[in-house]
Amino acid sequence: MADLRAALKDRAPGEWHYPLAEWLVEGLVEWGKKSAPRDRERYFREALELAREHGLKPEPARSLLDSVGRELKRQKELEDQVGELRQSGQWLRLVALVRREVESSQVPTALPLDRWLYEALCRAGDGMESLEERRQRYREALGVAETHGLDRDAAAGRLKTVERALDRSNKLGAEIKKLRDQRAHGERVALLRFELEGSPRAEWLHPLDRWLYEALLEWGDSLADPEASRSKYARAVETGRAYGFDNQGAALRLKAAEADLARRKRLQAEEQQLHADRSRLEAERNRPADLPRGAQAGIARVVTDHYPPILVAYLWVEDATGKPLLDLKEKDFRVRVDGAQAQSLAMALVRRELVGQLPRSWPFLVTARLSQTADRKGHATRSIMAAPNATDPRARLNPVQAR
Repeated sequence: MADLRAALKDRAPGEWHYPLAEWLVEGLVEWGKKSAPRDRERYFREALELAREHGLKPEPARSLLDSVGRELKRQKELEDQVGELRQSGQWLRLVALVRREVESSQVPTALPLDRWLYEALCRAGDGMESLEERRQRYREALGVAETHGLDRDAAAGRLKTVERALDRSNKLGAEIKKLRDQRAHGERVALLRFELEGSPRAEWLHPLDRWLYEALLEWGDSLADPEASRSKYARAVETGRAYGFDNQGAALRLKAAEADLARRKRLQAEEQQLHADRSRLEAERNRPADLPRGAQAGIARVVTDHYPPILVAYLWVEDATGKPLLDLKEKDFRVRVDGAQAQSLAMALVRRELVGQLPRSWPFLVTARLSQTADRKGHATRSIMAAPNATDPRARLNPVQAR
């Protein structure tokens, strides 16, 4: 190109042996096509001036020069658009824009499209929630850096970090699955809570909130205790509300569990009331009879020469007029042996045909089992007292002691 310029400058038109001007114009056009836009403008302008000077056709230098002007204008618009996207952080749109520009460009450009694409891919990866998508973007950025000879450290460092996180993510997923298969609901919930509370939502490796929600539901379903199940369902409802997703399943389970608990408590209260009523009726049945005012009672005879040791007491009970009271039962008597309440009482009426033959009417036979410490020969213990178990303080009782 320089030789053609020198030859064209040193010789007059009549001395040309070759169409030097035409060659130089063609050379400038071809050279300009291979150059960057700003250099292309210079080459095409020189070709156009040379063509006019030597009476050659200005085409295609003129059209190429016009296209360079349009190209420079479009590049300026592209620079402005890239600046706006970078400032607003719309990295995915920037990636798409730069890629489209790289694919459509047929000639070299002065714009740093490779650096723009590299930066946009790294920043786009930073904004991805999914670790897989981050890794994909960083790998693409690394490929751009290797293809265009850029510094790959930024993409390589990001890729290494996300691959470590993915490895941890896979281990966490495997551990959660293992605990679920083992039905270790408590450990599973504890692990998920630890992961939830230990990192912000943007760094979660999995949908931990939904995993926790499902774990609480399965834990509640597995429990036989309705109160414990209700507690787990309530925590599941709170989890759904806290993290903003549908908790209808937990709410329905919670409602059913609370209804079941209310029913159980109602049945328990009814059972307790029934038991109290039975106890009251039993106490009423076992309550000693009230003796009439002025009633008298006493022991007529005590027999202890039985084996095994049994006490037999003949008692009489009369009203104030001396009439025997015959409608008494075991619950209406008490027997104390050496001051201790005797157990296993039994009572019977003396046969009616014998009542008149007995002195002072002995209508009652009361027996009680004595302690095994009693003499095997049936000797009586030191002190025996038997009397009606009167509850009316107005009854005058005169129990007789046998020594």
